[in-house]
Amino acid sequence: MSIENGGEFDFSHAPLATPTLPLSTSQPPEIGPVPLTVTAVAERLGISPSTVRTWERRYGMGPHRRAGAHRRYFADDIMRLTRMVELVRSGVAPSDAAATVRELSARDLAAAAPAAPPSSPDQLLDAVQRDDFAEVARLVEASVATHGLIHTYTDFVEPVTETLRNDPAGETPGGASSLMLTAIVLRVLRALAPHAGKVCHSDEGGPRDRDGKTHMHDAANDAVARDHDSARSAGMTAQSAWCHHRLVIMADPANFIAAHMVGVDVQWRGVPTSILLTGLSDAASAVRQFERHRRELGCSVVIVMGKGSGAQELIEQLTRIDDLHIVLVGERAPHIVDARIQRVRTLSACVDETVALMRELCRTP
Repeated sequence: MSIENGGEFDFSHAPLATPTLPLSTSQPPEIGPVPLTVTAVAERLGISPSTVRTWERRYGMGPHRRAGAHRRYFADDIMRLTRMVELVRSGVAPSDAAATVRELSARDLAAAAPAAPPSSPDQLLDAVQRDDFAEVARLVEASVATHGLIHTYTDFVEPVTETLRNDPAGETPGGASSLMLTAIVLRVLRALAPHAGKVCHSDEGGPRDRDGKTHMHDAANDAVARDHDSARSAGMTAQSAWCHHRLVIMADPANFIAAHMVGVDVQWRGVPTSILLTGLSDAASAVRQFERHRRELGCSVVIVMGKGSGAQELIEQLTRIDDLHIVLVGERAPHIVDARIQRVRTLSACVDETVALMRELCRTP
């Protein structure tokens, strides 16, 4: 998040920032001989064009070759920038990261290239059914780094989980494959969650929203800002920006992983988030738990993930709470008419619309 244009908040996505995860949004070795522009490189790496230009000016991380008077980045240039992004997002200062990258050979850079994501749900399913924990973790991590959290869930984790749970043969006692997949996904999310909610200040121009894949907060811009005295003096934190507008996700057991995927994603966009598990007791108990949570930490927006009569009763009771906006996810979510209820069909839309709503609340006096 950066502060620009009279103090309004600007939001962005960026890939993951954990030492055990591939960090780029694409795979540089697949880049052909055709050079890319600054904007195309920035889009590929999940950082702003101004960051690419800053790194060239400050640290000499520009293209080695130019086509005419314009910057054009070839595969080896992009591989170096990719490695610098990874180092910066893992906590290395930009100046130190640049010095390290400049010393790497082409072979070193190729060896550091991100792992390939799964080509289909069947590839992930096969690894789960073989109880190959390491391969399952590698595939999930590579998919998140390449496709983002939400696409990883909807395209891979959800269909594989459904296949495992609907297997006519059932699951072996003590060896529930679906729970093994859940545990590995949660481990990946836990590695990401501590990095959530960081702030980006930069006088080079703030990050921007990007269409397409779901990515998270632009941590590379954040690191550039930490390296800049005037940006550091801005003195803003993600928590202070959202202090009166916390998000709570209430999800039943069937939507437990989806809730955590969405929660980590929106936290990377700077939104403080909590998750409350519902469906294990009646709606009244769930609302009481929510109200205790709200008194303790505050909450302006609640996402409800669930279906059926239990979810409907929960939503009806939530509508009786003042100053609370409700987001319902999925085509099968209960149909309740209320001016404060917003319905979305997909998890991607849930993330985008929720962040937009939180942004609007921040702008409202």
